[in-house]
Amino acid sequence: MILEAGIRNMHNSCFMNAIFQAFIHTPHLYHGLGNFQHRPCSHNGFCFMCAFQDLFIEALSPSRSIVIPSKLFENLKRFRSTFVKGHHEDPHEFMQSALYHLRKYFPNFNNLINQIFGVVFVNKLQCHCGCFADDKFGTEFELSLNITVPDRIENIQMALNNYFEKVRVKRYCSFCKKYNFSDKWLLLTEPPLVAIIHLKRFGNNEWKIAKPVSFSMELDLKPYSTGSDNVSWKYDLYAMVHHKGDVIAEGHFVCYVRSDTGQWYLMDDAVVIKADEAEVLSKEAYLLFYLRKDGSHDKPKKETNSKPKEKENYFGSDTPIDLSNWLSLLASSQGSSDYAVVWFIS
Repeated sequence: MILEAGIRNMHNSCFMNAIFQAFIHTPHLYHGLGNFQHRPCSHNGFCFMCAFQDLFIEALSPSRSIVIPSKLFENLKRFRSTFVKGHHEDPHEFMQSALYHLRKYFPNFNNLINQIFGVVFVNKLQCHCGCFADDKFGTEFELSLNITVPDRIENIQMALNNYFEKVRVKRYCSFCKKYNFSDKWLLLTEPPLVAIIHLKRFGNNEWKIAKPVSFSMELDLKPYSTGSDNVSWKYDLYAMVHHKGDVIAEGHFVCYVRSDTGQWYLMDDAVVIKADEAEVLSKEAYLLFYLRKDGSHDKPKKETNSKPKEKENYFGSDTPIDLSNWLSLLASSQGSSDYAVVWFIS
């Protein structure tokens, strides 16, 4: 399926549009939200789930019409209280807030958002005396990589090596009853269906770190894992958010996406332009979205009011969801919509 719908800029809302495009082109997300039985909605007023389902309805429309995300833009402060309409906000922060709010619609034991984006890791601590070891587990939506320390970081692989590098610290050991050296390091324990890489390009002063950091169309996270051979740790790039400008308060965010045919597109608000791999790889990436290979079509489980069956999933079966039926079903719950004309440039 080729998704070529542009999104209208609602006044400096390019940071939202870039994330929306990455979400729209995440197969597990649109399949999962499409099969989530949410309507009729019990919420009074604004509902994150309804708003995102509406977004997907418009984006997946065969008319390729311009998407107008007015509900999401008008309720920007519901994502995060510090967000201000008309201001240039950080797409990384917006992405985190959006996933956080969507996650609340699913139960902890079978959470669609965690299944797709959850990076599960273990923070390991080993005392040099050998008498103490500690493992603490956690989950994040992305891997946030430092690209300035050390200065030698030139590509994603080097940034990942730095992120997962074993660090020696001096701490008081309750077993040794004295200060001793310990090793601290991180390991991934489960491969997410989607691996998001965040390059820390904006500091406290909001000036962009325009340092070139090369990346590739493929990613292998197994060197940073606990080493399980039962699942795939290899990924393919399918979306990339890029910033044009010197500071986050100015400039412009765009998103490059890859269709299922392999064709790349530049999604610049309402304008959609064909691109190629060379153009994508030449840009300064801010956010990189990688889809897992081989096991990437593992299907998140379907949520129901009762405990899900053992092999049930959000797709409902092993066959792909009929998107036309999904669009008709969701649209019928709210009536018809008026669409504008998309600008598509070959």
